[in-house]
Amino acid sequence: MKSAVLETAVCAALVLGGRVPQVAADAPATPYQVEGRYYETCACSVSCPCASNVTLPTEGHCDAISLVHLDKGSYGAVALDGLNVAVVFRSPQGVKVKDSFMKGEMDLFTLYLDDKATPQQREAMPGLLAALFGTQEVKGAKPPQWAPMKLTLSDDMAHFEIEGGKKLVFDIENVDVGEKDKAGYKKGDIGNRIVLTNSAPFPWVHDVTQGVSKTFTYADLGRSWQYKGRNAFFGTISAGGK
Repeated sequence: MKSAVLETAVCAALVLGGRVPQVAADAPATPYQVEGRYYETCACSVSCPCASNVTLPTEGHCDAISLVHLDKGSYGAVALDGLNVAVVFRSPQGVKVKDSFMKGEMDLFTLYLDDKATPQQREAMPGLLAALFGTQEVKGAKPPQWAPMKLTLSDDMAHFEIEGGKKLVFDIENVDVGEKDKAGYKKGDIGNRIVLTNSAPFPWVHDVTQGVSKTFTYADLGRSWQYKGRNAFFGTISAGGK
């Protein structure tokens, strides 16, 4: 994936009922602000080549999830703290991932939204998603689902599940490359991590660190996959505007 996802992605399926949010030309823009964490895993071997868009995904297609956790978030006067948004997709076989997004053609593209959201948060969420992801239609998109989600963090591990793991579950781990000071490397603020610059799929995701999946399983909407030992990314997010 690449930042072009922002320009071509999140589609009519963002809004309940499958409609793109409509805003009158003279309507004031709604301010929004988000800070939080980003987790991604996919079918590719470590490290995922899709950011460069030079080669095909290592499986010839990409099965992936991008998970956004809002530590702090707001859309207008509505606070969205603590909610999760999961983007799940499968790209067509034999097509580079960025090209798939640029054409707006996917074999599967859907969102899972945190069912902990209150009625006010559910009403605000489509506007925030449109601000973050855009609204262009994507062929192969399915309507979003409000679903129970659970994100558990422990040291360098992240566990996430949808509907108790029945629809999706992943366990990913941040890669620790060990002490490198003696070889002349500087450990830096991120510890013994592999930092990847300009690899995050969205411009509001900061540089990511390399991870690896212990498990990544999905079964919903007529699609299923099961992987382990595949690519994963850890990152942080921040965005805001009107």
